[in-house]
Amino acid sequence: MKEPRLITLAQQGNEKAIATLLNRFLAHKQVTVSVRSQLDFLDIKVQSTGNCDRETILILCDRALMKMQLSYPEIRLSAPDWQVLFSPGDYTYKSSTVTPAKTTVKPSQSFLKLSQVCLAIPPRDRQAYQILVAGLLGAILLMSFPPIYFILSYLPTIIHELGHAVFGWLFGYPSLPSFDFVNGGGITLRGNQSFVIILGVYFAISSFLYFYHRNRLTLKISLVITAIYTVCLLTNWHTILIIFMGHGCELLFASIFGYRALSGAACRHQLEQFLYAILSFFIFLTNLELAWLVIFNPQMRSLYEMGKGGIVDSDFVRLARDYLGINLIVMMAIFALFCCLSMIATWGVYRYRHIWQSGLWRLLERETR
Repeated sequence: MKEPRLITLAQQGNEKAIATLLNRFLAHKQVTVSVRSQLDFLDIKVQSTGNCDRETILILCDRALMKMQLSYPEIRLSAPDWQVLFSPGDYTYKSSTVTPAKTTVKPSQSFLKLSQVCLAIPPRDRQAYQILVAGLLGAILLMSFPPIYFILSYLPTIIHELGHAVFGWLFGYPSLPSFDFVNGGGITLRGNQSFVIILGVYFAISSFLYFYHRNRLTLKISLVITAIYTVCLLTNWHTILIIFMGHGCELLFASIFGYRALSGAACRHQLEQFLYAILSFFIFLTNLELAWLVIFNPQMRSLYEMGKGGIVDSDFVRLARDYLGINLIVMMAIFALFCCLSMIATWGVYRYRHIWQSGLWRLLERETR
């Protein structure tokens, strides 16, 4: 595989790509490495068949990692008789960071080190959090101007109706998202359930299972998801999902925007991260605002219960009354909690991105070794 492609894979957290590039870089020194992504740091194990000293190995590995431009805040480089913990770009290391591999570490020290790894905020994270705070303030500012609020509200509307439509098709209902220029917002036109569409979905699932049939982990997870899909299809849960995934899709896209704001993924300029942060918080805040008004404002609750034009019931009214059998206020409180958990989950996905990216690459391998 060519080097530019390997570098792209390495930047996405692919352990094999990182190891391949390092091994190429160290081949003339008769040094081989194995790579493992750990909790917010990259673990590199070194084997040397030549006379290359550890200082040279450290410098060469650091240069190779800097060329890859990885986002790991710390690197642990270890051999059978030594170990070094350093940050990318450090071409020297303090003697106090070098510890014998066989040294016994007390449980309290191990716990302290784990706490430092989990709780410490690297400089890149601080910059990301600053962008996030700026995005929050920007979203609040834009929401305070009604004309801008009205224009931006079309984005959640599009996402909302797409959520209904995608899950409608997934469960066999031909669906067409559209704007409602009479009553405002949007509406998704849905036809009768089609056996042909469901057959197409199962054909796609079967093709996916066959494609990854040699990856046991991917196969097991896919079979579990297929079983859950089938249970939902045969019960009222598929209707519940179709109704909920209007707002659910809004939160999903808000989380994607938030992750891009934090990580800079697919962003060429820092301004893009700021814009993603604004859009993420705008969607989160509009959903929280809806929940707040329905819970604490009786007039708004009455309007929401009337539905669209007094004909089409609102999503959460249908869920609370027709399917879950709970009070609307309780339903909106659950949704507000779900919004907050989505924001926390977005931070978690960013904070521990090296772990899930590594796991994702394992799942996408066609054959386990």
